[in-house]
Amino acid sequence: MMARNPVEHRSLTIVFIDMKGFTSRTSRQTRTEMMDLVQTLRDLLREPLARHRGALVKAMGDGFLLTFESPTDAVLACVSLQRMLRERNAGSAAGQRIEVRAAVNTGEVAVERGDVYGQAVNVAARLLEMTKPNEIYLTEATYLSMNRSEVWTDKLGSRTFRGMEEPVRIYRVVSFRKWRLPGWARFLLIFALAAAAFLLMLDRAVSPPGKMPFPGIPEPVVVTEQGTVADQSLDEAAVSEQTEPAPVEETQEAIPAAQEELVPEPEGPDPNMLAAIAQQLQGYGDWIAALRQQAEGVEMPLRDLRNGLSRMRLDLSQLEGRLDDLIRRMPQVRQDYLERFRGLIDKYQQAGDSYSAGYLTADLARHEAKAGEWEVQLQQHGAAVRGLQQFVRTAERLVSDSLQQLQLIQQETTGQAVALEGMRELAVWDPSIDRVGTALTDLANRMNGLTETLASLQAEVEARRGEIAAVEEGVAGWDSFRAEWQNYLSGWQ
Repeated sequence: MMARNPVEHRSLTIVFIDMKGFTSRTSRQTRTEMMDLVQTLRDLLREPLARHRGALVKAMGDGFLLTFESPTDAVLACVSLQRMLRERNAGSAAGQRIEVRAAVNTGEVAVERGDVYGQAVNVAARLLEMTKPNEIYLTEATYLSMNRSEVWTDKLGSRTFRGMEEPVRIYRVVSFRKWRLPGWARFLLIFALAAAAFLLMLDRAVSPPGKMPFPGIPEPVVVTEQGTVADQSLDEAAVSEQTEPAPVEETQEAIPAAQEELVPEPEGPDPNMLAAIAQQLQGYGDWIAALRQQAEGVEMPLRDLRNGLSRMRLDLSQLEGRLDDLIRRMPQVRQDYLERFRGLIDKYQQAGDSYSAGYLTADLARHEAKAGEWEVQLQQHGAAVRGLQQFVRTAERLVSDSLQQLQLIQQETTGQAVALEGMRELAVWDPSIDRVGTALTDLANRMNGLTETLASLQAEVEARRGEIAAVEEGVAGWDSFRAEWQNYLSGWQ
């Protein structure tokens, strides 16, 4: 029975995204057109996910489930996606526009086999059902956890979701829109200004000739053909200026002018700030280029080292087989030489050549001692080969892990390059710039670690090649020993 994968519990920010009117559009557009729209949305998601370190868990038709370590990154990724869609939709036909809604919640989830589930996921899914198109809704859990200085929000109220006893406060992101007065405030402003203009015109129409009210000036003030007659306590010139009524046309023109004054005009970017941002981004761009160059300088040697280790493993396997064969046959080889020596000794003794017989007997003792030494050496060489094979297996795993780490570093470097490209138009300092610097520092440390690992492995492999050469030399020495004694015995026959 297969063991079940362990379940990991983590605190994550969950994001659900889906397209507006997807079901109704399927009746008006072909399946290919709908799939192209879904794929376009998926492609657009890549940049925000890379920039804000998010993960795509799964796609569900026109919807996507995303996870983020940081609540702030989750909301900023949604804001970035909405901005990209607005720019795309501005130049697209009605049938090609993509409008999405996003729901964000933060909480503990269970992670198993690449999927997530739990109460936090359920709340995010329920929140998506009430989210309006082109909007980003988030729960209080996300609102309290994120950096609220980076995102502006409106509180919408509370909502009790199915399966939950306590109501959940809901917030709406407003930072990605151009600031303006709410609709009800604009209506009241226009109504008040129009009413004031109407009352002014009405008062002028019903006032008797020569008589006109002057706000803030005590009665009586009389307007005659020759000018204005007022209290002697008032300066005539001042009264004359105050009694001059504003033309109706100027009053009507003041209404839209007053409305425009309520909308704050954006101030121009600070040139010094722009220069500092550009310099910082240029430095990060150079850093990314250096990391990529360093990665290329490490990747090829790592692959060469992996190939070299594969050849070394094959050579050691062949060398081990040869040593095992020599050690297994050693007793029989020694026995054959012993019988040949004794046969020659007996031959010379029977021929009465005691000198030759004695000389062969002494050589037999030397041969036996030398053969014993070679047997011990071959066994030591066998143990050395097994140790070298263990080293090769460990080194191959280390090289494989290093290549995987290198691939991750290259992917993350590409992600930071994409994020950096998205910051080129920044007119104000953004915290994401500092996050890029932190990420690049981490990548540089990891890259330096891989470089040190590569250098260490290359040195160790080179040392092991010397040990393999020593074993091969030992095997060749045994072959020479056998050939030498074979020729020696042949000379006595």
